[in-house]
Amino acid sequence: MSSKRILIILAIIVAAAAAVILLKKSPEGNGDSAQTLVFAVENDLTSLDPTKAQEPYTLRVIGQVLEGLVTLDAAGEIQPALAESWTSSENYESWRFKIRKGVMFHESSLFGGALTRELNADDVVFSFQRILSKDSYPAFVLADIVKGVSEFQSGEADSVVGVKKMGDDEVEFTLIRPEPQFLNRITSPWFTVYPKEVEGLEPGVFGTEQLVGTGPFALTSRKDEEAIMNRTENYWKDVSGNIEELRFRVFKNDQIGLSEFENGRVDVLRLPMKMLPVIAEDTSAGGEITLNATWQERAAVETHSTFNSHFLGLNCEKYDKHLRRAVNLAVDRDELVSVITNGTAIARGGTLPGSLKDYSPPPAPDRDLEKARAELALSKFDPATQDFEILVHEKESAEQIGELLQSQLGELGIKAQLTKLDYNNVIGKMISGEFDSFVLSFEYVFSAPGTILNNVFHSEKIPVPNFWRYNNAEVDAAIDKFQTTPELSDANVRAFEIEEMMAEDPPAAFFFEKVTPVLHSKGITGLKFNGHSIPLLWEAKSQ
Repeated sequence: MSSKRILIILAIIVAAAAAVILLKKSPEGNGDSAQTLVFAVENDLTSLDPTKAQEPYTLRVIGQVLEGLVTLDAAGEIQPALAESWTSSENYESWRFKIRKGVMFHESSLFGGALTRELNADDVVFSFQRILSKDSYPAFVLADIVKGVSEFQSGEADSVVGVKKMGDDEVEFTLIRPEPQFLNRITSPWFTVYPKEVEGLEPGVFGTEQLVGTGPFALTSRKDEEAIMNRTENYWKDVSGNIEELRFRVFKNDQIGLSEFENGRVDVLRLPMKMLPVIAEDTSAGGEITLNATWQERAAVETHSTFNSHFLGLNCEKYDKHLRRAVNLAVDRDELVSVITNGTAIARGGTLPGSLKDYSPPPAPDRDLEKARAELALSKFDPATQDFEILVHEKESAEQIGELLQSQLGELGIKAQLTKLDYNNVIGKMISGEFDSFVLSFEYVFSAPGTILNNVFHSEKIPVPNFWRYNNAEVDAAIDKFQTTPELSDANVRAFEIEEMMAEDPPAAFFFEKVTPVLHSKGITGLKFNGHSIPLLWEAKSQ
């Protein structure tokens, strides 16, 4: 499996991306203000095909054009989208979706002279068959739950039997086992719907030359460095925003984005944490930020919560639980939060973010060097004769985090060595198992604890995305059992218990959950992001 494929499987590394809003006058000259929002992303937009998306930045673009059966709002609530309603069987082993009537695709040559047509169940079935193909990046999210995926991917079957049309406006999913939180698997832009006519396109055309969906904005042009889209005239629902045009541009340098803001050419900027000292005079845990006097005159700032986790991953095949406990107890999370995030992040001892609906994670463990030394003494690891390498990379302050860990582990007697590699090379070593430890972060495409814990820690997911090769039969059994818990509140309780269980046998030293600071012009309102870090730009307004 390629390292590029893994980028999207994890959906990891929350981007230090920027956004821009520029205003222009309507060409009609009638005094109306046609708003153009330019949203800068950090990586090239080589393809907007959701089955080929290779990092989370692209999903933010795709989410403006394509829609799924359900979606996630800024409050973390599942909302109907292309499915106006749904029902499940009593045992949660099948889910039936009623497709919304009157939803029209964006105008395209795909439809010949008619230019458009109405969405139907055939489009949903086609899209999910394509999503579940062996060459699709996000297939892993549903491969272990939807019936018939393995047979389809191996070529034993022509289609996935678990995705079936039940009428012109109904589609049914049949699962391998009960899953009450199945909806939480399909809230990401990975699982969006497009017309079945896409099947007739040459390979590689969809997502580059063509991207046809039902969303609030329609793509008009795409290059690697820019994508342009306009508001959909016949969109199926009313929207509160007044943005008429979106421009997604690639800015790979964080400092350039901030400079463009200063020069009045950028109006909205997703700030990397390292730039907070430049603009803020005060920050606090949970993300409250006060701009300094200079920046208060020109901008406003707010923060948004997303499903993310930052950590030091440990090789569980190489290191016993006593060494892993020792590292956890030696980590000073308060220092990491203070130095890396300027105090805006929340320290965590587990991987599940508190931004998940109604979930309260266990408290992060306090640093305790005495207990850490006791655990180290029980370990087979000998710091006097054995190396401890930390892989770092160029993203998300990984090198700075590594330097702090060097110092913190040094107090325990572990002489950690930093090895800086390109991010893709770090991922490659994680896949192959050629690592001692690695600094990384996850940005989850799941919106409930069950799917996160199952994919990241279940032994069946070794080596991807269970990079640390965590194999704990007790945890496996607990994950299997709690995934069938009907009520989300009860499932959250079980998730809490599993995180506490894993604190005794930790696969990583989890650090913190960070917030996303957004700097914007004072006239901009309604900027929202959901937990998947997707900007809900159809709700944005410019005055």
